Amino acid sequence: MKCYLINLDRSPERLKRMSTLFAGMEVAFIRVSAVDGKKLTQREIDGWLAGEGNFYHLGPGEVGCFLSHRKCWEFIAEGEDSHSAIFEDDLHFGAGLKDVLVTADWIPNDADIVKLETTLTRTLYQRRQAATIAGRTVRRLHSSQFGSGGYIISRPCAKKLVEESKKIADPVDQFIFNNNLSMALSLKIYHLVPAICIQDLILSQNRFKNYNIGSELSGERPKLQETLRRKILREIQRPIKRISIRLKASLGGMEWKKIPIE
Repeated sequence: MKCYLINLDRSPERLKRMSTLFAGMEVAFIRVSAVDGKKLTQREIDGWLAGEGNFYHLGPGEVGCFLSHRKCWEFIAEGEDSHSAIFEDDLHFGAGLKDVLVTADWIPNDADIVKLETTLTRTLYQRRQAATIAGRTVRRLHSSQFGSGGYIISRPCAKKLVEESKKIADPVDQFIFNNNLSMALSLKIYHLVPAICIQDLILSQNRFKNYNIGSELSGERPKLQETLRRKILREIQRPIKRISIRLKASLGGMEWKKIPIE
């Protein structure tokens, strides 16, 4: 399957690093020149936005990021491959990527997307294996798991996402992977377990060695302020929510665990 790498023209050092990584894994890729939000005019940005989103108002970088993924979806939708992989340029990889990408035969027939990365947060996924590939299992995802660093997408799904993103309001990872939003709910998403890639920022947040690649969006994603009342309420609800999720997992044949990277 084709492998698309999103990379800003002004980030040649990231391209060099990813080129070295892919070459070492014997994986060919197609570079997609990312849409640079800093070069978009306010009129262009306003032309894409559908108003206030569910989380916060998108800044130029978030708009550029979304449009970069959309650019990949357009290539895939217009192509002939049944599935293609999309990667951002701040990733670290586990072993066996070539084996995962060499064929799409292992992908479940009903899968719209197979998520390849982990965010090292608890995730609800089907206990039963839908498939295996390169020493990994493929499980149906049943909870939101954010990040758009690495995923495989079917051609019909790419067409659907292009059609449904003529106007945008939320970050691209929320659009695809947040089960509280209608688009994510309409998709059948699977997850590679263990995951095969992870973003550099996630390593940093979890106190693993990273390379300080940084995020182009770190300055645009606001830290949402909570009132004291909401904070207290959240802490009261936390154990109840955990019990509810564990019960749902137990009764529904699911697991609620952090997906590791290997």
